[in-house]
Amino acid sequence: MLFPKENKVVSLEEAISTINDGDMVLIGGEFNGRVPAALVREIVRQRKKNLTLVGHASGLPLDLLCAGGCATEIQLTRLSFEREYGNAYNYRRACESGRIKSKDQCCGVINQQLRASGFGLPWMPVMPHIAYTDFMKLHPEWKLIDDPMREGEKIILVPKLSPNVYLVHCSKADPYGNWLVEHESFNEMLYSKASDRVIVSAEEIVTPEELRKSCGLIFPPHFDPFYPFFKTSHVVHLPFGAHPTHCYPHYTYDKQHIEEYQEYARVSDEKFKEYLDKYIYSCKTHDEYLEKVGGVSKLNTLTNWRKPFTDFKENKVTTSQVDEITDYSIDELMVVCLSRYIQGNMLHWHGGDSYMPMAALRLAKLTHAPDIIYCGGVTGYMNPDPEYLPEMANDFPYCHDVEAYYEFEHLFDLVERSETRLMFFGGAQIDKYGNVNATLLGSIDDIKVKLAGGGGTGQIMGKHPVVIIWTAAHEKRGGHYTLVDKVDFITGHGNPPPGVSYPGEIGPTACVTDLGVFGFDKDTGIMKLEALYLDTTVEMILENTEFSPIIPDKVPVVEPPTKEQIDILRRVADPTGIRKKEFLPKQLERRFKF
Repeated sequence: MLFPKENKVVSLEEAISTINDGDMVLIGGEFNGRVPAALVREIVRQRKKNLTLVGHASGLPLDLLCAGGCATEIQLTRLSFEREYGNAYNYRRACESGRIKSKDQCCGVINQQLRASGFGLPWMPVMPHIAYTDFMKLHPEWKLIDDPMREGEKIILVPKLSPNVYLVHCSKADPYGNWLVEHESFNEMLYSKASDRVIVSAEEIVTPEELRKSCGLIFPPHFDPFYPFFKTSHVVHLPFGAHPTHCYPHYTYDKQHIEEYQEYARVSDEKFKEYLDKYIYSCKTHDEYLEKVGGVSKLNTLTNWRKPFTDFKENKVTTSQVDEITDYSIDELMVVCLSRYIQGNMLHWHGGDSYMPMAALRLAKLTHAPDIIYCGGVTGYMNPDPEYLPEMANDFPYCHDVEAYYEFEHLFDLVERSETRLMFFGGAQIDKYGNVNATLLGSIDDIKVKLAGGGGTGQIMGKHPVVIIWTAAHEKRGGHYTLVDKVDFITGHGNPPPGVSYPGEIGPTACVTDLGVFGFDKDTGIMKLEALYLDTTVEMILENTEFSPIIPDKVPVVEPPTKEQIDILRRVADPTGIRKKEFLPKQLERRFKF
Protein backbone atom coordinates (compact mmCIF):
# COMPACT_ATOMS: atom_id res chain seq x y z
CA MET A 1 0.00 0.00 0.00
CA LEU A 2 1.40 3.39 -1.01
CA PHE A 3 0.51 6.78 0.44
CA PRO A 4 0.63 10.19 -1.26
CA LYS A 5 2.96 13.01 -0.33
CA GLU A 6 0.80 14.99 2.06
CA ASN A 7 0.94 16.15 5.66
CA LYS A 8 0.64 13.00 7.80
CA VAL A 9 1.32 14.44 11.24
CA VAL A 10 -1.45 13.38 13.62
CA SER A 11 -1.94 12.86 17.34
CA LEU A 12 -0.85 9.68 19.09
CA GLU A 13 -4.47 8.76 19.74
CA GLU A 14 -5.50 9.21 16.12
CA ALA A 15 -2.60 7.17 14.72
CA ILE A 16 -3.25 4.17 16.97
CA SER A 17 -7.01 4.37 16.44
CA THR A 18 -6.37 3.18 12.87
CA ILE A 19 -5.13 -0.19 14.15
CA ASN A 20 -7.99 -2.69 14.11
CA ASP A 21 -8.64 -5.57 16.48
CA GLY A 22 -7.21 -8.71 14.90
CA ASP A 23 -4.47 -6.90 12.96
CA MET A 24 -0.97 -8.28 12.53
CA VAL A 25 1.41 -5.70 14.04
CA LEU A 26 5.16 -5.67 13.46
CA ILE A 27 7.13 -4.03 16.27
CA GLY A 28 10.38 -2.22 15.46
CA GLY A 29 13.52 -1.67 17.49
CA GLU A 30 15.41 -4.35 19.39
CA PHE A 31 15.65 -5.45 23.02
CA ASN A 32 16.18 -2.20 24.99
CA GLY A 33 16.91 0.01 21.99
CA ARG A 34 14.72 2.43 20.04
CA VAL A 35 11.46 0.59 20.47
CA PRO A 36 8.13 2.34 19.67
CA ALA A 37 7.21 2.32 23.34
CA ALA A 38 4.80 5.28 23.32
CA LEU A 39 2.91 3.83 20.36
CA VAL A 40 2.62 0.51 22.17
CA ARG A 41 1.43 2.12 25.40
CA GLU A 42 -1.35 3.78 23.41
CA ILE A 43 -2.38 0.40 21.97
CA VAL A 44 -2.75 -0.85 25.53
CA ARG A 45 -4.55 2.33 26.57
CA GLN A 46 -7.05 1.89 23.72
CA ARG A 47 -7.46 -1.78 24.71
CA LYS A 48 -6.91 -3.25 21.26
CA LYS A 49 -7.61 -6.99 21.11
CA ASN A 50 -6.65 -10.19 19.29
CA LEU A 51 -3.51 -8.79 17.71
CA THR A 52 -0.88 -11.03 16.14
CA LEU A 53 2.51 -9.61 17.05
CA VAL A 54 5.65 -10.01 14.96
CA GLY A 55 9.17 -9.18 16.08
CA HIS A 56 12.77 -10.26 16.09
CA ALA A 57 14.84 -9.52 19.20
CA SER A 58 12.27 -7.73 21.31
CA GLY A 59 11.63 -6.79 24.91
CA LEU A 60 9.27 -4.34 26.59
CA PRO A 61 6.76 -3.69 23.75
CA LEU A 62 5.68 -7.29 23.23
CA ASP A 63 5.82 -8.04 26.95
CA LEU A 64 3.62 -5.01 27.64
CA LEU A 65 1.10 -5.98 24.95
CA CYS A 66 0.85 -9.44 26.54
CA ALA A 67 0.17 -7.85 29.93
CA GLY A 68 -2.44 -5.54 28.43
CA GLY A 69 -4.41 -8.44 26.97
CA CYS A 70 -3.93 -7.10 23.45
CA ALA A 71 -2.42 -10.16 21.73
CA THR A 72 -3.45 -13.73 21.02
CA GLU A 73 -0.44 -14.87 18.97
CA ILE A 74 3.21 -13.90 18.72
CA GLN A 75 5.75 -14.73 16.01
CA LEU A 76 9.17 -13.81 17.36
CA THR A 77 12.73 -15.02 17.70
CA ARG A 78 13.67 -13.86 21.20
CA LEU A 79 11.91 -11.86 23.87
CA SER A 80 13.79 -10.66 26.92
CA PHE A 81 15.19 -7.57 28.62
CA GLU A 82 18.66 -8.99 27.99
CA ARG A 83 20.57 -10.71 30.74
CA GLU A 84 21.04 -7.50 32.71
CA TYR A 85 17.32 -6.98 33.36
CA GLY A 86 15.93 -10.48 33.15
CA ASN A 87 13.09 -12.35 31.56
CA ALA A 88 9.95 -11.04 29.92
CA TYR A 89 7.74 -12.20 32.78
CA ASN A 90 4.37 -11.08 31.41
CA TYR A 91 5.05 -12.88 28.15
CA ARG A 92 6.28 -15.97 30.01
CA ARG A 93 3.12 -16.23 32.13
CA ALA A 94 0.88 -15.63 29.12
CA CYS A 95 2.55 -18.51 27.25
CA GLU A 96 2.57 -20.86 30.21
CA SER A 97 -1.13 -20.23 30.91
CA GLY A 98 -2.10 -20.63 27.26
CA ARG A 99 -3.44 -17.07 26.91
CA ILE A 100 -0.89 -16.41 24.19
CA LYS A 101 0.10 -18.78 21.40
CA SER A 102 3.83 -18.22 20.94
CA LYS A 103 5.05 -19.53 17.61
CA ASP A 104 8.77 -19.21 18.20
CA GLN A 105 10.77 -18.37 15.13
CA CYS A 106 14.32 -18.25 13.77
CA CYS A 107 15.74 -14.90 12.68
CA GLY A 108 16.71 -16.05 9.20
CA VAL A 109 13.34 -17.70 8.63
CA ILE A 110 11.29 -14.72 9.70
CA ASN A 111 13.47 -12.57 7.43
CA GLN A 112 12.55 -14.81 4.50
CA GLN A 113 8.86 -14.68 5.37
CA LEU A 114 8.93 -10.89 5.48
CA ARG A 115 10.96 -10.82 2.27
CA ALA A 116 8.25 -12.90 0.60
CA SER A 117 5.70 -10.26 1.55
CA GLY A 118 8.02 -7.47 0.40
CA PHE A 119 8.59 -9.22 -2.92
CA GLY A 120 4.88 -9.90 -3.39
CA LEU A 121 5.44 -13.65 -3.28
CA PRO A 122 3.38 -16.29 -1.45
CA TRP A 123 6.42 -18.03 0.05
CA MET A 124 10.19 -18.13 0.17
CA PRO A 125 12.62 -21.04 0.43
CA VAL A 126 14.97 -21.63 3.35
CA MET A 127 17.71 -24.21 3.68
CA PRO A 128 16.71 -27.30 5.69
CA HIS A 129 18.79 -26.70 8.85
CA ILE A 130 15.61 -26.17 10.91
CA ALA A 131 14.26 -29.55 9.75
CA TYR A 132 16.51 -31.08 12.43
CA THR A 133 15.06 -28.89 15.21
CA ASP A 134 11.64 -28.83 16.87
CA PHE A 135 10.53 -25.61 15.19
CA MET A 136 8.79 -27.66 12.51
CA LYS A 137 6.40 -28.90 15.22
CA LEU A 138 5.40 -25.31 15.99
CA HIS A 139 4.92 -24.44 12.34
CA PRO A 140 2.91 -27.00 10.35
CA GLU A 141 2.60 -24.31 7.68
CA TRP A 142 6.31 -24.74 6.87
CA LYS A 143 6.72 -27.39 4.18
CA LEU A 144 9.77 -29.65 3.82
CA ILE A 145 9.82 -30.77 0.20
CA ASP A 146 12.15 -32.28 -2.38
CA ASP A 147 14.18 -29.49 -3.91
CA PRO A 148 12.90 -29.20 -7.51
CA MET A 149 16.25 -27.77 -8.67
CA ARG A 150 18.67 -30.10 -6.87
CA GLU A 151 18.12 -33.81 -7.19
CA GLY A 152 18.25 -35.65 -3.87
CA GLU A 153 18.20 -32.44 -1.79
CA LYS A 154 15.53 -30.96 0.46
CA ILE A 155 14.26 -27.41 0.84
CA ILE A 156 11.74 -25.78 3.18
CA LEU A 157 9.07 -23.39 1.95
CA VAL A 158 7.81 -20.82 4.44
CA PRO A 159 4.71 -18.67 3.78
CA LYS A 160 4.83 -14.90 3.70
CA LEU A 161 4.21 -12.79 6.79
CA SER A 162 2.30 -9.65 5.82
CA PRO A 163 1.84 -7.28 8.78
CA ASN A 164 -1.01 -4.84 8.52
CA VAL A 165 1.10 -2.18 10.19
CA TYR A 166 4.71 -1.64 11.23
CA LEU A 167 5.40 0.55 14.27
CA VAL A 168 8.76 2.29 14.37
CA HIS A 169 10.36 5.02 16.45
CA CYS A 170 12.99 7.15 14.74
CA SER A 171 15.20 10.17 15.23
CA LYS A 172 13.69 12.54 12.70
CA ALA A 173 10.78 12.63 10.27
CA ASP A 174 9.32 15.22 7.99
CA PRO A 175 5.58 15.94 7.82
CA TYR A 176 5.19 13.82 4.66
CA GLY A 177 6.44 10.61 6.30
CA ASN A 178 10.08 10.46 5.22
CA TRP A 179 12.09 9.37 8.25
CA LEU A 180 15.64 8.88 9.43
CA VAL A 181 17.32 6.43 11.81
CA GLU A 182 20.45 7.63 13.55
CA HIS A 183 23.08 5.46 15.19
CA GLU A 184 21.61 2.00 14.74
CA SER A 185 19.16 0.65 12.23
CA PHE A 186 17.46 -2.73 12.54
CA ASN A 187 15.73 -4.19 9.49
CA GLU A 188 13.78 -0.98 8.82
CA MET A 189 13.72 -1.36 5.04
CA LEU A 190 12.69 -5.01 5.22
CA TYR A 191 9.96 -4.24 7.76
CA SER A 192 8.65 -1.31 5.73
CA LYS A 193 8.50 -3.27 2.49
CA ALA A 194 6.78 -6.24 4.10
CA SER A 195 4.03 -4.24 5.85
CA ASP A 196 0.93 -2.66 4.41
CA ARG A 197 1.80 0.64 6.07
CA VAL A 198 4.09 2.27 8.62
CA ILE A 199 3.21 4.37 11.65
CA VAL A 200 6.21 6.48 12.60
CA SER A 201 6.88 8.21 15.89
CA ALA A 202 9.77 10.65 15.85
CA GLU A 203 11.92 12.59 18.26
CA GLU A 204 11.85 15.57 15.91
CA ILE A 205 9.67 16.75 13.04
CA VAL A 206 11.79 18.66 10.53
CA THR A 207 11.44 19.98 7.00
CA PRO A 208 12.31 17.69 4.07
CA GLU A 209 15.38 19.83 3.41
CA GLU A 210 16.58 19.51 7.01
CA LEU A 211 16.00 15.77 6.93
CA ARG A 212 18.14 15.31 3.82
CA LYS A 213 20.92 17.39 5.37
CA SER A 214 20.81 15.21 8.47
CA CYS A 215 21.76 12.07 6.55
CA GLY A 216 25.45 11.42 6.98
CA LEU A 217 28.14 9.86 9.05
CA ILE A 218 26.80 10.40 12.54
CA PHE A 219 28.74 7.39 13.84
CA PRO A 220 31.39 6.78 11.14
CA PRO A 221 31.38 4.92 8.91
CA HIS A 222 27.69 4.09 9.32
CA PHE A 223 25.35 5.81 6.87
CA ASP A 224 22.14 6.89 8.56
CA PRO A 225 19.32 5.37 6.51
CA PHE A 226 16.56 7.54 5.08
CA TYR A 227 13.17 5.87 4.50
CA PRO A 228 10.71 7.27 1.93
CA PHE A 229 7.30 8.72 2.61
CA PHE A 230 5.17 6.49 0.42
CA LYS A 231 4.93 3.58 2.91
CA THR A 232 4.12 5.88 5.83
CA SER A 233 0.47 6.40 6.75
CA HIS A 234 0.90 8.47 9.94
CA VAL A 235 3.59 10.49 11.70
CA VAL A 236 3.48 11.30 15.41
CA HIS A 237 5.79 13.77 17.12
CA LEU A 238 6.86 11.98 20.31
CA PRO A 239 10.03 13.22 22.01
CA PHE A 240 11.27 10.42 24.28
CA GLY A 241 8.90 8.11 22.44
CA ALA A 242 11.25 5.17 22.98
CA HIS A 243 11.40 5.61 26.77
CA PRO A 244 12.37 3.62 28.81
CA THR A 245 14.64 2.23 26.07
CA HIS A 246 17.40 4.23 24.42
CA CYS A 247 17.29 6.32 21.27
CA TYR A 248 20.81 7.48 20.53
CA PRO A 249 22.09 10.11 19.97
CA HIS A 250 19.16 11.69 21.85
CA TYR A 251 19.10 9.75 25.13
CA THR A 252 20.12 6.54 26.83
CA TYR A 253 17.85 3.96 28.40
CA ASP A 254 16.21 4.51 31.79
CA LYS A 255 17.71 1.79 33.95
CA GLN A 256 15.67 2.83 36.98
CA HIS A 257 12.36 2.59 35.15
CA ILE A 258 13.16 -0.75 33.50
CA GLU A 259 14.01 -2.12 36.93
CA GLU A 260 10.74 -0.76 38.30
CA TYR A 261 8.84 -2.33 35.39
CA GLN A 262 10.47 -5.67 36.19
CA GLU A 263 9.69 -5.36 39.90
CA TYR A 264 6.01 -5.32 39.02
CA ALA A 265 6.27 -7.86 36.21
CA ARG A 266 8.16 -10.63 37.99
CA VAL A 267 5.56 -10.91 40.81
CA SER A 268 2.27 -11.70 39.06
CA ASP A 269 -0.28 -10.52 36.52
CA GLU A 270 -2.27 -8.99 39.34
CA LYS A 271 0.73 -7.01 40.58
CA PHE A 272 1.52 -5.77 37.09
CA LYS A 273 -1.95 -4.27 36.84
CA GLU A 274 -0.65 -1.67 39.28
CA TYR A 275 2.00 -0.69 36.72
CA LEU A 276 -0.63 -0.48 33.97
CA ASP A 277 -2.83 1.73 36.13
CA LYS A 278 0.06 3.95 37.19
CA TYR A 279 1.82 4.52 33.87
CA ILE A 280 -0.76 3.84 31.15
CA TYR A 281 -4.44 3.99 32.09
CA SER A 282 -4.07 6.99 34.40
CA CYS A 283 -1.93 8.91 31.89
CA LYS A 284 -4.12 10.52 29.26
CA THR A 285 -1.18 11.74 27.19
CA HIS A 286 2.44 10.94 26.48
CA ASP A 287 3.47 14.12 28.30
CA GLU A 288 1.66 12.93 31.43
CA TYR A 289 3.60 9.67 31.23
CA LEU A 290 6.92 11.51 30.94
CA GLU A 291 6.06 13.65 33.94
CA LYS A 292 5.19 10.60 35.98
CA VAL A 293 8.45 8.77 35.18
CA GLY A 294 10.52 11.70 36.47
CA GLY A 295 9.82 14.75 34.36
CA VAL A 296 12.42 17.22 33.19
CA SER A 297 14.99 16.20 35.78
CA LYS A 298 14.95 12.52 34.72
CA LEU A 299 14.92 13.33 31.00
CA ASN A 300 17.89 15.69 31.33
CA THR A 301 19.81 12.89 33.02
CA LEU A 302 19.06 10.53 30.15
CA THR A 303 20.15 13.05 27.53
CA ASN A 304 23.50 13.46 29.28
CA TRP A 305 24.47 9.90 28.34
CA ARG A 306 27.89 10.85 26.96
CA LYS A 307 29.29 11.93 30.35
CA PRO A 308 29.76 8.44 31.90
CA PHE A 309 31.36 7.30 28.66
CA THR A 310 33.79 10.21 28.47
CA ASP A 311 34.53 9.97 32.21
CA PHE A 312 35.49 6.34 31.77
CA LYS A 313 37.81 7.18 28.87
CA GLU A 314 39.55 9.84 30.94
CA ASN A 315 40.03 7.65 34.01
CA LYS A 316 40.77 4.24 32.51
CA VAL A 317 44.02 2.45 33.26
CA THR A 318 46.33 2.54 30.25
CA THR A 319 49.56 1.05 31.55
CA SER A 320 50.22 -2.67 31.94
CA GLN A 321 49.33 -4.24 35.30
CA VAL A 322 51.04 -7.59 34.58
CA ASP A 323 53.50 -7.33 37.46
CA GLU A 324 50.65 -6.97 39.97
CA ILE A 325 48.70 -10.05 38.81
CA THR A 326 48.95 -13.07 41.10
CA ASP A 327 45.79 -15.03 40.27
CA TYR A 328 42.77 -15.26 37.99
CA SER A 329 39.09 -16.19 38.43
CA ILE A 330 36.78 -18.75 36.82
CA ASP A 331 35.14 -16.16 34.58
CA GLU A 332 38.54 -15.09 33.25
CA LEU A 333 39.59 -18.68 32.69
CA MET A 334 36.44 -19.45 30.72
CA VAL A 335 36.81 -16.34 28.56
CA VAL A 336 40.38 -17.34 27.70
CA CYS A 337 39.21 -20.89 26.88
CA LEU A 338 36.51 -19.52 24.56
CA SER A 339 38.97 -17.17 22.88
CA ARG A 340 41.26 -20.06 21.90
CA TYR A 341 38.74 -21.25 19.31
CA ILE A 342 38.77 -17.87 17.56
CA GLN A 343 40.95 -17.79 14.46
CA GLY A 344 42.22 -14.82 12.49
CA ASN A 345 41.05 -13.59 9.09
CA MET A 346 37.58 -15.06 9.62
CA LEU A 347 34.13 -13.60 10.26
CA HIS A 348 32.86 -14.50 13.74
CA TRP A 349 29.59 -13.65 15.42
CA HIS A 350 27.80 -13.74 18.74
CA GLY A 351 24.18 -13.20 19.66
CA GLY A 352 22.36 -11.35 22.40
CA ASP A 353 22.89 -12.07 26.11
CA SER A 354 26.42 -13.27 25.32
CA TYR A 355 28.73 -11.58 27.78
CA MET A 356 31.54 -14.14 27.80
CA PRO A 357 31.63 -14.47 23.99
CA MET A 358 31.70 -10.66 23.77
CA ALA A 359 34.74 -10.63 26.04
CA ALA A 360 36.35 -13.59 24.26
CA LEU A 361 36.08 -12.01 20.81
CA ARG A 362 37.44 -8.73 22.11
CA LEU A 363 40.32 -10.51 23.85
CA ALA A 364 41.17 -12.53 20.74
CA LYS A 365 41.26 -9.43 18.57
CA LEU A 366 43.58 -7.71 21.04
CA THR A 367 45.92 -10.70 21.29
CA HIS A 368 46.33 -13.66 18.96
CA ALA A 369 43.77 -12.82 16.23
CA PRO A 370 44.04 -9.11 15.40
CA ASP A 371 42.74 -9.61 11.86
CA ILE A 372 39.42 -11.26 12.73
CA ILE A 373 36.18 -9.73 11.58
CA TYR A 374 33.51 -9.97 14.21
CA CYS A 375 29.95 -8.75 14.44
CA GLY A 376 28.77 -7.17 17.68
CA GLY A 377 25.71 -9.25 18.42
CA VAL A 378 22.48 -8.25 16.69
CA THR A 379 23.69 -4.73 15.89
CA GLY A 380 25.33 -5.45 12.54
CA TYR A 381 28.37 -3.43 13.59
CA MET A 382 31.65 -4.95 12.42
CA ASN A 383 34.81 -4.80 14.52
CA PRO A 384 33.65 -2.38 17.21
CA ASP A 385 36.41 -0.87 19.31
CA PRO A 386 34.63 -0.19 22.61
CA GLU A 387 36.18 1.49 25.60
CA TYR A 388 34.29 -1.07 27.67
CA LEU A 389 31.65 -3.76 27.20
CA PRO A 390 28.23 -2.51 28.36
CA GLU A 391 25.33 -4.50 29.84
CA MET A 392 23.59 -4.69 26.47
CA ALA A 393 25.10 -5.58 23.12
CA ASN A 394 23.14 -2.85 21.34
CA ASP A 395 24.24 -0.08 23.71
CA PHE A 396 26.33 2.80 22.42
CA PRO A 397 29.68 1.94 24.06
CA TYR A 398 29.74 -1.43 22.29
CA CYS A 399 28.96 0.19 18.93
CA HIS A 400 31.74 2.73 19.26
CA ASP A 401 34.30 3.35 16.51
CA VAL A 402 33.15 0.52 14.25
CA GLU A 403 34.83 -0.32 10.95
CA ALA A 404 31.69 -1.19 8.98
CA TYR A 405 27.97 -1.79 9.23
CA TYR A 406 26.04 -4.78 7.88
CA GLU A 407 22.25 -4.79 8.06
CA PHE A 408 20.93 -7.44 10.46
CA GLU A 409 18.78 -8.96 7.72
CA HIS A 410 21.84 -9.75 5.60
CA LEU A 411 23.95 -11.32 8.34
CA PHE A 412 21.98 -14.52 7.85
CA ASP A 413 22.73 -14.43 4.14
CA LEU A 414 26.43 -14.55 5.02
CA VAL A 415 25.74 -17.69 7.02
CA GLU A 416 23.99 -19.43 4.13
CA ARG A 417 26.88 -18.52 1.84
CA SER A 418 29.29 -20.15 4.34
CA GLU A 419 31.06 -16.83 4.80
CA THR A 420 30.91 -16.88 8.59
CA ARG A 421 33.33 -19.07 10.53
CA LEU A 422 32.38 -19.25 14.20
CA MET A 423 29.30 -18.73 16.34
CA PHE A 424 28.71 -19.06 20.06
CA PHE A 425 25.51 -20.65 21.40
CA GLY A 426 24.07 -21.10 24.87
CA GLY A 427 20.87 -22.49 26.31
CA ALA A 428 18.95 -23.45 29.41
CA GLN A 429 19.53 -27.07 28.43
CA ILE A 430 22.38 -28.74 26.54
CA ASP A 431 22.29 -32.47 25.82
CA LYS A 432 24.88 -35.12 25.12
CA TYR A 433 24.75 -34.57 21.34
CA GLY A 434 25.15 -30.81 21.66
CA ASN A 435 21.50 -29.93 21.04
CA VAL A 436 20.60 -26.69 22.84
CA ASN A 437 17.26 -25.54 24.19
CA ALA A 438 16.42 -21.86 24.63
CA THR A 439 12.69 -22.17 23.87
CA LEU A 440 10.73 -23.96 26.60
CA LEU A 441 10.85 -26.42 29.46
CA GLY A 442 8.15 -29.06 29.40
CA SER A 443 6.52 -29.71 26.07
CA ILE A 444 4.85 -27.76 23.31
CA ASP A 445 1.43 -28.80 24.62
CA ASP A 446 2.33 -28.35 28.30
CA ILE A 447 4.81 -25.52 28.79
CA LYS A 448 6.27 -25.52 32.29
CA VAL A 449 8.67 -22.61 31.72
CA LYS A 450 8.68 -20.38 28.65
CA LEU A 451 12.24 -19.34 27.84
CA ALA A 452 13.32 -16.23 25.97
CA GLY A 453 13.87 -17.93 22.62
CA GLY A 454 16.85 -18.85 20.51
CA GLY A 455 17.10 -15.92 18.12
CA GLY A 456 18.84 -17.25 15.03
CA THR A 457 20.04 -20.48 16.64
CA GLY A 458 17.68 -22.88 14.86
CA GLN A 459 18.70 -21.87 11.38
CA ILE A 460 22.42 -21.26 11.77
CA MET A 461 23.75 -23.69 14.38
CA GLY A 462 24.29 -26.48 11.86
CA LYS A 463 25.91 -24.22 9.28
CA HIS A 464 28.99 -22.79 11.00
CA PRO A 465 32.28 -24.68 10.67
CA VAL A 466 33.04 -23.85 14.31
CA VAL A 467 30.20 -23.97 16.85
CA ILE A 468 31.09 -23.30 20.47
CA ILE A 469 28.49 -23.97 23.17
CA TRP A 470 29.00 -22.39 26.57
CA THR A 471 27.35 -22.29 29.96
CA ALA A 472 28.36 -20.99 33.37
CA ALA A 473 25.70 -23.18 35.02
CA HIS A 474 27.04 -26.74 34.72
CA GLU A 475 25.23 -27.99 37.80
CA LYS A 476 22.43 -29.98 39.31
CA ARG A 477 20.09 -27.60 41.07
CA GLY A 478 16.80 -28.61 42.66
CA GLY A 479 16.92 -31.94 40.85
CA HIS A 480 17.33 -30.28 37.46
CA TYR A 481 20.40 -30.27 35.23
CA THR A 482 21.68 -27.88 32.59
CA LEU A 483 23.54 -30.70 30.83
CA VAL A 484 20.70 -33.14 30.25
CA ASP A 485 20.31 -36.48 28.54
CA LYS A 486 17.70 -35.03 26.17
CA VAL A 487 16.58 -31.43 25.76
CA ASP A 488 12.87 -30.67 26.05
CA PHE A 489 12.96 -28.69 22.79
CA ILE A 490 15.66 -28.65 20.13
CA THR A 491 16.23 -24.95 19.47
CA GLY A 492 19.56 -25.60 17.75
CA HIS A 493 20.65 -29.03 16.63
CA GLY A 494 23.85 -30.80 17.58
CA ASN A 495 25.03 -34.15 16.29
CA PRO A 496 22.49 -36.72 15.06
CA PRO A 497 21.70 -39.68 17.34
CA PRO A 498 22.65 -43.21 16.20
CA GLY A 499 20.91 -44.29 13.02
CA VAL A 500 20.04 -40.72 12.01
CA SER A 501 21.86 -38.41 9.62
CA TYR A 502 21.77 -34.67 9.04
CA PRO A 503 22.95 -34.35 5.43
CA GLY A 504 25.21 -31.36 4.87
CA GLU A 505 25.04 -30.23 8.50
CA ILE A 506 28.03 -29.50 10.73
CA GLY A 507 28.07 -30.64 14.34
CA PRO A 508 29.26 -28.63 17.34
CA THR A 509 32.98 -28.21 17.98
CA ALA A 510 33.17 -27.81 21.74
CA CYS A 511 31.23 -27.11 24.92
CA VAL A 512 32.94 -24.92 27.51
CA THR A 513 31.40 -24.97 30.98
CA ASP A 514 32.39 -23.79 34.43
CA LEU A 515 33.48 -27.36 35.28
CA GLY A 516 35.47 -28.30 32.20
CA VAL A 517 36.03 -28.27 28.47
CA PHE A 518 34.34 -30.83 26.21
CA GLY A 519 34.62 -31.92 22.61
CA PHE A 520 32.39 -34.36 20.73
CA ASP A 521 33.29 -37.93 19.80
CA LYS A 522 33.53 -38.36 16.03
CA ASP A 523 31.96 -41.83 16.00
CA THR A 524 29.05 -41.43 18.42
CA GLY A 525 28.55 -37.64 18.43
CA ILE A 526 28.44 -37.70 22.23
CA MET A 527 30.10 -35.09 24.42
CA LYS A 528 33.63 -36.03 25.47
CA LEU A 529 35.55 -34.54 28.37
CA GLU A 530 38.77 -32.96 27.12
CA ALA A 531 40.07 -30.99 30.10
CA LEU A 532 39.34 -30.24 33.73
CA TYR A 533 40.13 -27.10 35.69
CA LEU A 534 42.53 -27.07 38.61
CA ASP A 535 39.66 -27.27 41.10
CA THR A 536 37.34 -29.74 39.30
CA THR A 537 37.31 -33.54 39.08
CA VAL A 538 35.72 -36.25 36.97
CA GLU A 539 33.45 -37.03 39.93
CA MET A 540 32.18 -33.44 39.91
CA ILE A 541 31.47 -33.68 36.19
CA LEU A 542 29.47 -36.90 36.63
CA GLU A 543 27.57 -35.58 39.65
CA ASN A 544 26.42 -32.46 37.79
CA THR A 545 25.67 -34.05 34.40
CA GLU A 546 22.49 -36.03 33.71
CA PHE A 547 24.12 -38.18 31.02
CA SER A 548 27.45 -39.99 31.04
CA PRO A 549 29.93 -38.13 28.85
CA ILE A 550 32.84 -40.00 27.35
CA ILE A 551 35.68 -39.86 29.88
CA PRO A 552 39.22 -40.69 28.71
CA ASP A 553 41.51 -42.68 31.00
CA LYS A 554 43.58 -39.58 31.59
CA VAL A 555 42.02 -36.13 31.57
CA PRO A 556 44.47 -33.22 31.44
CA VAL A 557 44.09 -29.92 33.24
CA VAL A 558 43.23 -27.05 30.91
CA GLU A 559 46.13 -24.87 29.85
CA PRO A 560 46.20 -21.84 32.13
CA PRO A 561 45.99 -18.29 30.77
CA THR A 562 49.03 -16.06 30.71
CA LYS A 563 49.39 -13.01 32.91
CA GLU A 564 49.44 -10.92 29.75
CA GLN A 565 46.02 -12.30 28.69
CA ILE A 566 44.52 -11.58 32.10
CA ASP A 567 45.96 -8.07 32.08
CA ILE A 568 44.48 -7.28 28.67
CA LEU A 569 41.14 -8.83 29.61
CA ARG A 570 40.86 -6.80 32.82
CA ARG A 571 42.26 -3.54 31.55
CA VAL A 572 41.19 -3.31 27.90
CA ALA A 573 38.91 -6.09 26.64
CA ASP A 574 36.42 -6.08 29.51
CA PRO A 575 37.42 -3.50 32.13
CA THR A 576 33.92 -3.27 33.62
CA GLY A 577 33.80 -7.05 34.18
CA ILE A 578 30.63 -7.62 32.18
CA ARG A 579 31.63 -11.30 31.85
CA LYS A 580 31.04 -11.77 35.58
CA LYS A 581 27.28 -11.23 35.17
CA GLU A 582 26.95 -14.78 33.87
CA PHE A 583 28.05 -16.16 37.25
CA LEU A 584 26.61 -16.36 40.74
CA PRO A 585 28.62 -14.53 43.43
CA LYS A 586 29.69 -17.84 44.98
CA GLN A 587 31.17 -18.98 41.69
CA LEU A 588 33.33 -15.89 41.43
CA GLU A 589 35.10 -16.89 44.60
CA ARG A 590 36.86 -19.59 42.60
CA ARG A 591 40.36 -18.30 41.96
CA PHE A 592 43.53 -19.88 40.63
CA LYS A 593 47.12 -18.96 41.46
CA PHE A 594 49.77 -18.34 38.84
